Amino acid sequence: MEVRGAPDLIVEILSPSNPEWDRENKRKLYAKYGVREYWIADPGADSIETLSLTDAGLQTVRVFTRGTHLRSLVLPELSFLIDSVFTR
Repeated sequence: MEVRGAPDLIVEILSPSNPEWDRENKRKLYAKYGVREYWIADPGADSIETLSLTDAGLQTVRVFTRGTHLRSLVLPELSFLIDSVFTR
């Protein structure tokens, strides 16, 4: 089976050595190819930034932190408490 097209959702763990690459370069690249939703998980801040594709590119929707419940915009059945991801 051959898969064509962009995924609906990409989840990235922020690189501590080069976070600008994930936040800017990858964001622009994913937008160019039509990724509808992009999450950036930041283990240092115990947060997940969610971005959604608009006419202007991938734009931040919200930053979820401990105590909040994240629900995907493109996969609404995907939801979880942020505390379950960061288990320090």
